[in-house]
Amino acid sequence: MRVYTALNAEIVKSEIKYPGHYPSLKFDPEYLWFEPGSISTQLHREFGHNVSALCAFYRFYYWRTWRTQPLRQLQKVTSQFSIYYFPKCPAYSPMKIWPLLDSYQRAATCLHSVEDYQKISTSLPAAADFMAQTDSLAQNAPIVEQPRLVRIALAVLAVGYLPWLLAAMILSVFIFWKSARRKQLRWLAALVLFGCGYNASSCLEGAIVNSLDVHRYITVQMYATLLTQFLALWLILNSSLEAQAGIGALSFSSCNSPRLVRVSKR
Repeated sequence: MRVYTALNAEIVKSEIKYPGHYPSLKFDPEYLWFEPGSISTQLHREFGHNVSALCAFYRFYYWRTWRTQPLRQLQKVTSQFSIYYFPKCPAYSPMKIWPLLDSYQRAATCLHSVEDYQKISTSLPAAADFMAQTDSLAQNAPIVEQPRLVRIALAVLAVGYLPWLLAAMILSVFIFWKSARRKQLRWLAALVLFGCGYNASSCLEGAIVNSLDVHRYITVQMYATLLTQFLALWLILNSSLEAQAGIGALSFSSCNSPRLVRVSKR
């Protein structure tokens, strides 16, 4: 009960200090992990800095939450999935200006605040050079500007991701159900389903362990997302062309049926 009370108090503090940092969670878990004096530091002190015992407590607390409040946990996972799939896929970022200064400043702060990084930099010249370059970029990082055509293409891909994916999945089920079409397109349908499953499993990992509000969990999926989306579009186009070819062949055979030939001779 004491840990529960302390955790609630720190969650409220994180909402006040970093509002809107994690919109889907309504609080900032990084504050709980890294802020000096927050719940993570309190629990380290509570367990006498015994990392093994603390990790055992974390595991117990986590699984207890799943047992006692499974619906709320599933609600959290579902809301995290909606970040990736609806209304548009954030793996594509159609931004006119991409500022890098803030990212390098946070990286520099992290490198200088962790003692282990300082020890490594003194003994490893490559690490010291990396920290120096990060400090330099934190002062004058470049600004990346996306051309207008690139922004338009990314916006179309972001909005069309879910509709294309749903259409391709429905077509895949139909292809595997109909043996005649299965021979021509089953390999492409299998690739689309594999890509969908890969992206969904990556999102599930982030949704359970942390939050997809952390954009790097989605950014690393950009290439897999792009590949899956183009495979889905390829499947949709192939299915459409095959359907049109089938309709054309059916019309041709109907026009040249023996009955019509006999009627025309009369």
